Amino acid sequence: VGAEMCIRDSKSCASPQSHAAPPTANATRGPHLDIRTHPRKIASMSTLPRIALSRFDHKRLDELLEKAAPRPELDALREELERAEIVEPDAVPENLVTMNSVVRFADETGKESEVTLVFPGRADADRNKISVFAPLGSALLGLSIGDSIDWPLPNGRARRVRVVGTTYQPGAAGDPI
Repeated sequence: VGAEMCIRDSKSCASPQSHAAPPTANATRGPHLDIRTHPRKIASMSTLPRIALSRFDHKRLDELLEKAAPRPELDALREELERAEIVEPDAVPENLVTMNSVVRFADETGKESEVTLVFPGRADADRNKISVFAPLGSALLGLSIGDSIDWPLPNGRARRVRVVGTTYQPGAAGDPI
């Protein structure tokens, strides 16, 4: 996974224009929208899939966001937490992308990648560990196998990702969530 996927966190990621997905249809007809200033408007351009989070993941992420310095690029993650269905850890479906899941996904070109979704501070691009604070991490969190989402990149464009599988999911493996 290259730098264009924003592995570490949204503060340090940049996406080269040559690797960015084309803007959504609505964005090409109107003025260019930037995720940093219009996260809700961009997210509403496509139908968002239903997402679910374990009660523990939701609580920990909410606490981390409360402590994080205000950054517009974290608004999308805040919105995901607001719209997520909260489930008890023992009721988390095996096909759900949770924190610490190893998830396979495909981009709009069909190229598959595998990353581990981690909490901020544990990201490691060399080991394919992506922060949930990164745009791609926020996009994958709470999706189920087969779900797709258009997610805004820091450059204001969007990228479509589809969850192909989970190689490891803590709840399914019997590990604490």
